[in-house]
Amino acid sequence: MNGFHKRFYTLRTFFGDLKELVTHIPALISTIRNKRVSRPFTEKIMLSIVSVNKCSCCSYLHTKTALQGGVSEEEINKLLTQEIGDFPEDEAMAIAFAQHYTETGGKTNPEAERRFRDYYGPKVSQDIVNYIRIVNFFTLVGNTQDAFRNRLRRKPAQKSNLLDEILILVICAPWSLLTLIYDIVHRSNEATNSL
Repeated sequence: MNGFHKRFYTLRTFFGDLKELVTHIPALISTIRNKRVSRPFTEKIMLSIVSVNKCSCCSYLHTKTALQGGVSEEEINKLLTQEIGDFPEDEAMAIAFAQHYTETGGKTNPEAERRFRDYYGPKVSQDIVNYIRIVNFFTLVGNTQDAFRNRLRRKPAQKSNLLDEILILVICAPWSLLTLIYDIVHRSNEATNSL
């Protein structure tokens, strides 16, 4: 049985999400600048997406930034294991929606989306969706990179395609290079710490 159990991109899904991101660049920039969603809350939303997509690089990065942003270790562990029952309602609604959005590839249940948008209002709900789009995109790029690494180890992910993996990695080369360097450094540090 294949051991790769992460979501990853195909060219079709990659270009669909890339088009969605590019179309919303002004809104994404506005979301980052306006700070309607606090940093700790943003980090919690991001970790909830990481918990669904299981991107190891993103998990490390967002755990670190969440700690720096004031999120407790207990909350981080709950988010990474998708235990959101103890979070206050004003956070749990967005965290659950972020997980739902990620699990459905953005094809959310209309009623769930309506409740989410009614709860937060048009501006804050759109800011949250913008964060979800950004993090979902990059976690899936990271997982596509992991699928390619698995292929090099002669363990390709089921339903993956070498051409898709290569083209996506070439298009995302700057980001992929940074995550590859992170991976090498992180593994080196782990090896050193285990001695």
